[in-house]
Amino acid sequence: VSEAIVRAEKSTSAEVVVTVVRQSGNYDHVAPLVFAITFALTMALGIEAHIYREWLPFSWSPQMALLVLLVGSVLLTFGISRLRRVKRALSSAEATERWVGLRAEVEFFEKVYGKTGAASGVLIFVSLLERRTMILADAPIFAKLPKESFDKTLAALNARIADNALAEGLVEAVEAIAPLLAREFPIRPGDRNEISDQIVLKDD
Repeated sequence: VSEAIVRAEKSTSAEVVVTVVRQSGNYDHVAPLVFAITFALTMALGIEAHIYREWLPFSWSPQMALLVLLVGSVLLTFGISRLRRVKRALSSAEATERWVGLRAEVEFFEKVYGKTGAASGVLIFVSLLERRTMILADAPIFAKLPKESFDKTLAALNARIADNALAEGLVEAVEAIAPLLAREFPIRPGDRNEISDQIVLKDD
């Protein structure tokens, strides 16, 4: 990916940044929901199967059985709530889009905004858990290349991510936007690299 960025910037004065984060949302709501669901299901199963008389040792009291159910629900919650599919399933599309949009803006202002003399930075952003991608750019870039200019690039990148080919998708995305940037923002005499070409990977 970094090599693709280097190649792209040989033909344009724009600076391309690629950032990949593990997730954009904090998903604090998932564990309580999972616990409520698992505990309710466990209790229902215990009552239906007469758990106190048939499944547990005869010496166990109903209080002990309830404690076992509670501990089991907590353990199930810990495991299940960490699953990506569960986090996505228990989060609305609106919330997910908002989280990803906010995180992309944070990364843009941290890595791109104000880092180039001509305000010519472009960010390709990927949030893995949400399976969302965005392209953000400085105002002069979007003035000549509206967000819709990158729709096909993002669609292709999303398809690659769905096929578990993130690296290939990112390379193709960089290569796809390079001609657009070169056309509107060609390389200039004395142009210098103002932002690192290394891909940014974040696990938080």
